[in-house]
Amino acid sequence: MLNILKTLFLTAAFVFASSSQAVAIDQTIENRYVVGANGAVVGTMDIRRSSRGASYEELQLETQLHLNIGSVDDIREVTMDSNLRFGPDGIIRFDHRLKESDLRYRVAGERVPEGVWVSAQRVRTPTQHEDKNFIDAALQLASNVVPHLGIAVSLLASEGDTSEPIPLDEFDLTESELPQFIANDRTGRLRVLNTEELDINTIDLRQEGRETLLVGDERLEVRVASVIGKDSRAQYWVATDSLGPFVVKMERQDKQGTYTVRLSQHPIMPST
Repeated sequence: MLNILKTLFLTAAFVFASSSQAVAIDQTIENRYVVGANGAVVGTMDIRRSSRGASYEELQLETQLHLNIGSVDDIREVTMDSNLRFGPDGIIRFDHRLKESDLRYRVAGERVPEGVWVSAQRVRTPTQHEDKNFIDAALQLASNVVPHLGIAVSLLASEGDTSEPIPLDEFDLTESELPQFIANDRTGRLRVLNTEELDINTIDLRQEGRETLLVGDERLEVRVASVIGKDSRAQYWVATDSLGPFVVKMERQDKQGTYTVRLSQHPIMPST
């Protein structure tokens, strides 16, 4: 996967939100975002948040991301579907599926007593895409895994699920839980597990105050925070509704360029 794709997916991943407390019973809220790269609009993203669980203490996040990237003469369409579930103790399971030209990639994981069990695969047909046996780990997806993890995780074997659990004490949160940390006024150094790339990055989280942002006709009260990593810097504007925190706007800069994710509709109204 090209570096710009990795950056865009990392940028979008932080827009997911989770709640560490009980959420509203039987409720679904869907938001729409515009994704930008180096000053140009390159795609859209829809995120559906739903309360789940016997006591509705879990949150399910379903995301559809659509990008058009490349030069004027070579526009490539890239799509990603993600499904994540969180509970009071954090991540429960995740499943990310990416389609780029004729290739399909999948990264999935589930929390187990030993940690978070992760697997990756690269597939070329719809049949392989749905195959429960993870068959061929994607070199692009795994390229940054081993240097960042404190365990011998190998996603480069030929067939079968050859990954190992990532111990819970290796990281403080997943990238999808960052909005909750911002909403809770957390600061300091944190180890963040990126579930798309399966690497762990250390960040410095700083609170920057409060603002009011206008989305359509709605005024949203937001917390502003900065996230500083080894090779990147980002700023987040996070609001809270009945299902918990969610990102209203995010701006990120790294060696590849500047990237933005901006809320355009909250919530998306059902069609009549």
